[in-house]
Parts: sequence; structure tokens; C-alpha cells
Amino acid sequence: MKILSWIITLPILLAVVAFALENRTPVTLDLWPFNLSLSLPLSVLTLGMLFLGIFLGSFMSWISSLRLRMQIRKLKKEIATMESLNSRPLPENRIIENAPEKITFISRLKSLGERK
Repeated sequence: MKILSWIITLPILLAVVAFALENRTPVTLDLWPFNLSLSLPLSVLTLGMLFLGIFLGSFMSWISSLRLRMQIRKLKKEIATMESLNSRPLPENRIIENAPEKITFISRLKSLGERK
């Protein structure tokens, strides 16, 4: 796995170095609302914008995953609550003695079948 990492990283690193060496021409960057000018080599400006984009993209991805992590945490709490409720012994199927008619689950199914 480490060899594969080097096989991928080394050509990218060489391309970045070659790009930086070939684009040493200074360019002027005017920051309009602040009345500020920067004179930087083109390679520094381009690679700086690339890394800024990578950083902002990672940050936005992290921000969007916060909502999902909060939802996961909430659902885990609900699962724990339901599991604790599920571990309690269930009451037996009791028939209410004072009810006008004694209804059980089976008798209810039979009465539904007779209506058809």
C-alpha cells in the first residue's frame, strides 16, 4: 500500500515542481474593494488558489457532515431508549374483566373475517 501511495504521489509532486519552475513570471493581483495590489509569481498564485480551494471544499464538506453527525447521534439515543424499553418484560395478554365483551386478538380477527 505504501508503494502505491508513492507511485501516485511522486508524479504529482514532480508535476507541481515543474509547474512552479516554468511559471516564475510575476503577475499583479489587484484586490478591488481593499485597494491592495500583490505582485506574486504565477505559480505561487495558482498553487495558492488550488490549496485554498481544497481547504474550502474540505471545510464545507465537514460543515455539511455536522448535520448528519448530529442526526446520527440523535438516532442512536432513540435506539438506546427503544432497546431499554424493549428489554422490559411485556404485560401478558389480559382480558379486562369488567369489559362488556371479552375481546382477544384471535376473537377480533375472527370477527373481522366474518364481516366479509
